[in-house]
Parts: sequence; structure tokens; C-alpha cells
Amino acid sequence: MKPHIGSLGQTKKGVYNMTREEKMFFRRLWFYILPTQKKRTQYLRKHNILGSLGNNVRFQPRIYPTDPKYLRIHDNVAIARDVNFIMHDIMQFVFKAVDPDTDYQVHRGCIEIMDNVFIGSGAQICPGVRIGPNAIVAAGAIVTQDVPSGEVWGGVPAKKIGNFEDVRNRRKAESAIVKNMSYDERAEYEWKQFYLLRDKPE
Repeated sequence: MKPHIGSLGQTKKGVYNMTREEKMFFRRLWFYILPTQKKRTQYLRKHNILGSLGNNVRFQPRIYPTDPKYLRIHDNVAIARDVNFIMHDIMQFVFKAVDPDTDYQVHRGCIEIMDNVFIGSGAQICPGVRIGPNAIVAAGAIVTQDVPSGEVWGGVPAKKIGNFEDVRNRRKAESAIVKNMSYDERAEYEWKQFYLLRDKPE
């Protein structure tokens, strides 16, 4: 005999039997309000959310990944805020209306992020894509195909715009200059660099 469900979804024994959809709703809500990337990354690891999650990963996005088992992240990866991993679409609803005799299923695809990858804020990663190793995706990029090792990709749709080692060497030189500056000293230095580039003769 099935337990009686009250108006608040509780059984007479006081046990709440949430549906899968309800559990997912609360999991997404909880993930969104976690205050730091460290806690979000720990949550993904503790609950074995993703297909796999490597070491030294920083997961900034507050949006819980859709189809998380279709996402694998390897070691030494930094994912900035508002990055969206797209593992499925909803074309089947359109096709079913056009061709109701066919039982169209959801199209899904895996995404794999290899070692030593940075993905900039607001990037969109489409299904069937592998990024890296040793690769950078620029902020706002829409990635529709694999990003090869050692390359920097950006734009819509994303394409190669640079090389991983060139960016690393620029950041290495910059770090040597600014590492001992205070916050205010760094801000003043960066403004000088900002205007120096714009005042440079053609």
C-alpha cells in the first residue's frame, strides 16, 4: 500500500518523498547559492556529479551543469563565471511536430576538458567538443569544435586567435613586475599601461 501524501508532500511517517525533478531543483538551487568556487568544486566532487573531475580544478559558474555525467574535467583547469556547458538540445520537439510518426529522442553529446585549460567568462561549450590540453578559450566564445593542444580560441564561432605558450610567457613577465605591488600600486601601474598603449604613435 502506498503511503498517503499530505498537502505538503509528507507521508504520515513524516518522510518527504521527492521526485527526481524536485531533487534536481533543490540541488540546482543549493549549488547556485554556494558562496565560493571552492565550495562549488567541492560539492561537485563530494557528490560525484560529473563524469569525472580531476585535481586542481576551479569551477566558478553558479549554474549547475545540465547532463553532468556527460562532462569530464581533467587536471589543472580553471573555469570562469557564467561558462555554460551544453550537453543537449531540444530540437526533438520541433521535429516531432513536423514528423509525428517518428519518436525523436533528445540529442546529447559529451564534453571533455583536458589538462591545463582556462575557459573565460561567458563562454559557451557545445556538445561533442574536447578542449586542450594546454589550451585557452577566450571570454564570450562559442566553441563548436575541438580546441587543439597549445592554442587560444575566441570569437563566435570560436577560432584560433593565439598560442598557449605566448600567453603564458606574457603573464610570466607581467608577474615578475607586479608581484610585490600593493593593490593601489598595481591599479596605478595598470592605468599607466592602459594609457601608454593608447598614446603610442601609429
